[in-house]
Amino acid sequence: MEVVDLGVSKIAILPVVRGLVSEGGKVRETIDYWTPSSVALSISKEEVQTLKRMAKDEAALETFEEEFYVRNLSEFGEVKKPPPCFVVAVKHCMKNGVECVGADMTEDEYTDAYCHFVSTMEMMRDSWSKKRLRTKAVKASTPEEFVMKFDSIVNKTQGHRDLEKEREKVMVHKIWMLAKKKNKILAIIELERSKGVLEELKKKRG
Repeated sequence: MEVVDLGVSKIAILPVVRGLVSEGGKVRETIDYWTPSSVALSISKEEVQTLKRMAKDEAALETFEEEFYVRNLSEFGEVKKPPPCFVVAVKHCMKNGVECVGADMTEDEYTDAYCHFVSTMEMMRDSWSKKRLRTKAVKASTPEEFVMKFDSIVNKTQGHRDLEKEREKVMVHKIWMLAKKKNKILAIIELERSKGVLEELKKKRG
């Protein structure tokens, strides 16, 4: 975890591995230790609302990419959907009266950004690449290494990389706006985007 001091507000960035059940404990402990006035997650506001309403902390896998991700990540521990790192954050914040918000693009924002950054040709190439996942092996010695390799596979084209960079910028903007009202923020960010979010956030100090 790294803390960015913006003068009027301190923002702690906690990278998490989506899906690993063990990450839930890390999130809970960090919230208790950091005692934030607000928690920002790298998911949309719609996803936060869904997690608040969920009766069970488990959902079915919907795509082959999700199945591939879970199957490979399971080598490092139990994996669940929705990601325990976000489920625990939402429920722990609700229990303790801490504000919890989604910092990622809304569903409409993501749709617009996808159409803007990802070309038709890249969509076709993306489809071909995902088909190759069925026979592709990803060797990794840690869950963090696997996650980064998986991210490089699914975001192989320039359009997808630009889309993810835009996500990082949107998250930073929303966290920055939150920092204008809250003096101590914990940003729980998926590992793949955490470095970019941290770098963008540090630019705000200047």
